[in-house]
Amino acid sequence: MESTNYIQKIIDKKTDDAVHRKFIRFSIGEFPREKIIIKQMAKKLQIQTGFELAIDLYLLTADLLVKEDVTIEGKGVVFSTTKGLEKDIESAGFELIDKKGKKYNIKFEMPVSKFREAVVSLSQYFMLLNYSVAGITMKVKGSLPKPGKIVEKFATFKVDNKYATPILENFLFDIDKSEYSKAKSIDVDITFIIDGAEIPKEYQDDFALARLHAKKKGKIKRVITVDANVVKEHEFDFCV
Repeated sequence: MESTNYIQKIIDKKTDDAVHRKFIRFSIGEFPREKIIIKQMAKKLQIQTGFELAIDLYLLTADLLVKEDVTIEGKGVVFSTTKGLEKDIESAGFELIDKKGKKYNIKFEMPVSKFREAVVSLSQYFMLLNYSVAGITMKVKGSLPKPGKIVEKFATFKVDNKYATPILENFLFDIDKSEYSKAKSIDVDITFIIDGAEIPKEYQDDFALARLHAKKKGKIKRVITVDANVVKEHEFDFCV
């Protein structure tokens, strides 16, 4: 599969601009993030998590369906803090319903391959997308979390069990399948421990640019609990 979530990208040292942008707002300190809550049911797999992983779930949807001739239909909101988005939304293939300040209500109906391209093309903005297609349902809350606020279960991603294996491998990449294959409930707690930043020389005299381009350094801690038993505590270094 093409998609890996942003935590795994950091571990694999395959970060990109989208991953970097997730860390711009963090200063020095310890920052617990929304947990990943996984439920394995008789016919469905459900993942609930925070806003930061929403775009990974959009892209995961596209990759799960890449070999199927399906159309994805849904609606949502795109937010901008810097400029008008009408042209970008149109170029992505989304339809603008209306605009309220920096909030753009959209709808879409397109082949799943085009959906991936559309999401990537707007990845510098905040997107809240809801859809249901071919046994996959994505639901998110209607407004962005306030800065610094933890909002558990912001996104709910539910799929038929035929998609379960690649999804579990995506989110539980650091434990063995035998540790979770028969579990009913799995929680992944994530904490960013940021202890420094690397600022490129060309931006050191400009505070605004230094903030945008500084690479945050520290550790990411993952604690994985399977059916109420902690099976893995893992810290790994990062610079992104």
